[in-house]
Amino acid sequence: MFFAWPNRRPLTLDEGTEFRIQKVTPMMLKSVVFPALLACGLVLMLGVVACTTRTPNIKVQFVDSRVGWIVGARLLRTTDGGRTWNVIRSDGFGTFAAEYIGYGHRSIQFIDSKVGVQLGGNVLAKTTDGGATWNEHLSIPKPAGQEVPPQSLFFISPEVGWVIGEYVYHTIDGGRTWTSLCKTPVGNPQRQRAMRVAPTYADYMPAIWFSNAGNGVMARLDGEIYSSKDGGRTWEMMLRIDNRITDMYFIDSQQGWIVGDGGFMARSDDGGRKWTSLSLQTKSDLTTIFFLNSQLGWTAGADGTILYTRDGGVTWRKPSVTGSNGATPLASISFSDDLHGWAAGGNSDPMYPSLSAPSSVILSSDDGGQSWRANDQ
Repeated sequence: MFFAWPNRRPLTLDEGTEFRIQKVTPMMLKSVVFPALLACGLVLMLGVVACTTRTPNIKVQFVDSRVGWIVGARLLRTTDGGRTWNVIRSDGFGTFAAEYIGYGHRSIQFIDSKVGVQLGGNVLAKTTDGGATWNEHLSIPKPAGQEVPPQSLFFISPEVGWVIGEYVYHTIDGGRTWTSLCKTPVGNPQRQRAMRVAPTYADYMPAIWFSNAGNGVMARLDGEIYSSKDGGRTWEMMLRIDNRITDMYFIDSQQGWIVGDGGFMARSDDGGRKWTSLSLQTKSDLTTIFFLNSQLGWTAGADGTILYTRDGGVTWRKPSVTGSNGATPLASISFSDDLHGWAAGGNSDPMYPSLSAPSSVILSSDDGGQSWRANDQ
């Protein structure tokens, strides 16, 4: 008998459906399989169990005050500042069936209102019509012995970008050609496991940010932050903490923010070389942070946590939330202007403690994040 999880893509993305197959032991039957059968709709045939739960939304992104996307098992797009949303993709590139809310969001980015990119193994898929079609598939070098394909990307323009897996690659022509800059820094596996972080995820799935062609920052799940001053050719460790770092956002070349487990948040005013930790009124794991300008910012995470600031992060407040299960984890938050914002997340894991929480959720605010309401999808 085998246990199969369909539509779960923690490390790769392709145009089909990926299954993780594992031999079931008696202990797994008791601790994993039977609870999963009860938690989600399963079909048992010929010794194979297939789970068909919906998956969470993993990313919200706006490129200007009118055009934005929500990425999950479907790709939603707005061209009127979020007043209306249309489903433009329901499978393939442009979508991501994530196993958990912490996966997938670093592999897709919209660069402007027309151009977006997404990783799928050693392929960079590109859209030039706002996400409706992804017909351009560009090869990324695959070194001999590669075990993990590129997982994270960041573009500063339709032409200039970086992808990170076991190596750091750079393109200046929109992904048609790539330069291998260096091997990606790796952490201590024993320390990573002590933090309950898989070394593969810690090493090869970092959050990355480049403010220009020269200056970049890499923030990792094992609590390490690296800085590059030469366009990604070399990386210097700037910080090591015992919190998992889950997201990073810079508003300019100097001022940036990171968030992580246990309500961790820190700020940098020198482009990511020095960081000052902040005290927040939450111990929930934070998974996303977004700033519209130097004063207005929002963060969100586990247990439906949302916080907002109007003074550049000096103080953070909790908003009211209506129409949503308060325990639903949130993966991403973004605003199109100083009033209108969206947060997305959900559950897909049948082992998650809050089984009654929805598998996907979209919240919206029209008062700068002071109050939020759930939206129908």
